[in-house]
Amino acid sequence: MCSSARKDILLKERINGPCDLVVEIMSPANRRKDRLQKLEIYRKGGITHYWLVDPEENTLEAFLLSNGNYALVAAAGPEGNFSHLHFPGLVLDLERVFRRPELIKSE
Repeated sequence: MCSSARKDILLKERINGPCDLVVEIMSPANRRKDRLQKLEIYRKGGITHYWLVDPEENTLEAFLLSNGNYALVAAAGPEGNFSHLHFPGLVLDLERVFRRPELIKSE
């Protein structure tokens, strides 16, 4: 995702520069890679916001790149609401986000 102020990096064939936000959905088979290796790749690439979604734990963690390193700035668990200072007005109900249709009982 790129902010409207940086639309000039969006070209037809590629994105010419770091995006503002990457949302990584952790894979059961690659949890360590998703949490450590990809975080380092995005840090080196200058991605300002890195969000890590864990569908097994039903959590969302938001990291902000500051002074060359990521700092955890927001997090929410399975029954909480996720909001972020840099994305005003965004509120995610994680219970709804992580709801699995196969687990919902019909009446």
